[in-house]
Amino acid sequence: MPNKEYYWWETTAWIYVENGHIYLSKYNTKSNNGEIDNKTELDIEDDAAYVNMGSEWRMPSRDQIFELFDYCTWEWTQVNGMNGQMVTGPNGNTVFFPASGIRLEYDLDYVGEEGFYWSRTLNLPPVPSTGAAGIHLSWEFFEFGGGSRCNGLTVRAVRAVEE
Repeated sequence: MPNKEYYWWETTAWIYVENGHIYLSKYNTKSNNGEIDNKTELDIEDDAAYVNMGSEWRMPSRDQIFELFDYCTWEWTQVNGMNGQMVTGPNGNTVFFPASGIRLEYDLDYVGEEGFYWSRTLNLPPVPSTGAAGIHLSWEFFEFGGGSRCNGLTVRAVRAVEE
């Protein structure tokens, strides 16, 4: 999905705001945010990697992200002039996560300093269902994180696994 000009609750899919309160019309696990559907993984038609890149691609799951943390080494480096974390797997294959920043409202912040990446997994209870899981990285750390679904985070696609 292409970049939007403005990233906030009012411009986020499946979210609406009434009297200053955030409600979810899909992917909701908490009654105070509307009708509960207990969906914690994006449906295929809502997966940005699938929609933009085709049927071979998906946004990573929470479990796939944990595999990177559990089995790979991470090193802050620079590739083509961009700072980021180079992740090396046990087989020697690598993937680079640029410090691509984050979009908050009209601003693009932390480019070259931090990276924020979505997964297809939403925050699991008891964490608020208005967030989603992902990766947060900088020169001094890499961690399982995520953020409010209204923010603009990078999507780093993975090849779909045949099930």
